[in-house]
Order: sequence, then C-alpha cells, then structure tokens
Amino acid sequence: MQKFHPLKILEITTETINAVSISFEVPASLKKNYSFRSGQYVTLRAKIKGDVLSRSYSICSSPNSEFLTVAIKIVEGGLFSNYANEALRAGDTIEVSFPEGRFVFDNDSSMKTFFGIAAGSGITPLLSIIKDTLETNDSSKFVLLYGNKSVADTMFHSEIEDLKALHTDRFYCHNIYSRENNDGSEYGRIEANVIKYCIRAHSNLSFDKFFICGPEELTVASVKVLEKLGYNKNNILFELFYSKANDTIETETDSQLTKIKITSDYEDFEISMEKNVTILDAALNHKIDVPYSCQGGVCSSCIGKITEGTAKMIQNNVLSDGEIADGLTLACQAVPTSEILSIDFDDV
Repeated sequence: MQKFHPLKILEITTETINAVSISFEVPASLKKNYSFRSGQYVTLRAKIKGDVLSRSYSICSSPNSEFLTVAIKIVEGGLFSNYANEALRAGDTIEVSFPEGRFVFDNDSSMKTFFGIAAGSGITPLLSIIKDTLETNDSSKFVLLYGNKSVADTMFHSEIEDLKALHTDRFYCHNIYSRENNDGSEYGRIEANVIKYCIRAHSNLSFDKFFICGPEELTVASVKVLEKLGYNKNNILFELFYSKANDTIETETDSQLTKIKITSDYEDFEISMEKNVTILDAALNHKIDVPYSCQGGVCSSCIGKITEGTAKMIQNNVLSDGEIADGLTLACQAVPTSEILSIDFDDV
C-alpha cells in the first residue's frame, strides 16, 4: 500500500514554457522514508476540482543530493499536470508518496559504461541516473541520445550542458530535434539509423547497460534495434510513458460476473464485477481505496497478488514471468477469467 505524507514545496523552477521542476522539503524525521534510488518515482496526490487525483512522476534529482525533485510537463487535457504547472507555488503543501519503482540504476562498480535514450519528459529518470553514475564512480561514462522538438522544448537543457562541461571525457549527449536544425545536433527523430550512428560514434566504448524512457512506440523500436545489434536484453532497461491500452480480453467462462474479494490496507471488501472491467476500475467504482496512479500499466503502483481464481492482463510492461507465476498482477490491466477471485494489495 502506498504511503503518503504532506510535503512543503521548496522551489518551483520553469524548465520550458510547458514544464516545471518541483523540489520538496523533506523533514529530518522522514529522510529515511524518502531516500531513493536513481530512476524511481513518487506519486503526488491532490484534490482538484472536487476529485482526489494521483499521478506518478519520476525523480530527476540525484540520490546523493539533498533534494527530492520531480519534473512535470503539461499534458493536453491533463488535470494534474496543468494544476502543477499553473496553480502550485513555493510554500504550498501537497501529498507525496514514498519513492518506488523498478527502473533503477544498480550501483555496481563492475558496470561503468552506459547508454541512454530519452524523448521529451522521458529525460526525468535518466537525468537522475546520469548524475548518480557520474558522481559515484570516477571512471564511469554515459552516452545520452536525447530527442525533442526544439531547444526551447528541451527539459534540463542548461543542466545537461553543465554536466557535459564538467565531465568532458565521461558524459556525451547527442541531441536530435524534429522541428529545427541546429549546429552540433541532429535533425529528425530517434530511429534505428540514429541509434546505430550514436553507438558507432563511440565505438571505443563497450556498453554495460542501456536505459530507455519515452513513448511506447519509440521504446519498443529502440529495444529491437539494440537486440539486433547483439546486446543482451537483460541489460536493456526501459520505462514507458503512460499508454492506456484499447485492447480487450475474451473471457473463458459462461458467467459475465465475478465475485471478487479485495484486501487493501488490512480491510476486506467483497463485490461483484463484470469480466470486461479491470480490477482497478471495479474497485474505484465501488469506492474502495486501492493503490494506483497512472492507470496505464506503467508505474507499478497497483500491483496486487491474486490468491484465488485467475485473471489476465491486457498488457504488461512491468512484471516478470516469475512474478506473474507467483500471482502478481497489475490491477489496472487485469480482468478476471474466473467466477471467484481474490486479490491482496498488502501482500506484495
């Protein structure tokens, strides 16, 4: 179950015309709870226009710093992202969950050379990973391929330039812009030939691990390119942007209803739900307080353990085959395939 605490906003910095970074003040008594690994995220929760909304945002600060900072880019029609960019001010208080997430940098001294691919706000977890990499090992190197529409749309452009100047022989950034042509950068979008070009440009380096964060189409394509180049898929880590699935799953039983028992925050709830509805949607429809955030099968906040019955996920970009075999599922993607189902959100 996600744990939230109200945190005061220390500073809000304008990163682009439609994105801000927000730094929080963490009380000394909660420092341990809010310690994080680079690549992780927190969930912010606020009441907006009468509804309590939760959204997950990657931490962009370094674990070695004194700051807990996230970056939020305005999404068209996004209530929370618009609220964060337009309404929040330094000194305001907002509920922030303890850090979580599996897209992380393992601080292993034997792995020293990394390659990152980011598009737009996908830079946020990678920025934390880049800083951590450069700060914790003097011999580490990081190559970043970073795609945006223009320089003005590039989040953390100045900070990345500062990192390049500070680590001239250890950090390299290849910028590519889709709507303007600039000296010292590429024109177009991140695609197979661009990835291959950047890797060839650093043929003297042997990459230990790859980190990818961006839209689903870019991420899937990048993984395929790297695998075709011979890189081990176990060394290719990725995190997707929100991607709500439109697929459905055919159920295998005659009954169109499932009796489901939901255990959350040490309480049991029993409801009936339709089989073409996700477990998360059914829980929310019955006002049951279960953990969730993105609702797109990306953030892992809604992981629960199925203890009785069966369910299938519409899509899965988070759980391993072993975790699924152990009964874990993403409630925002899981629809029941049995007439009786029990799911426990506390036992994960």
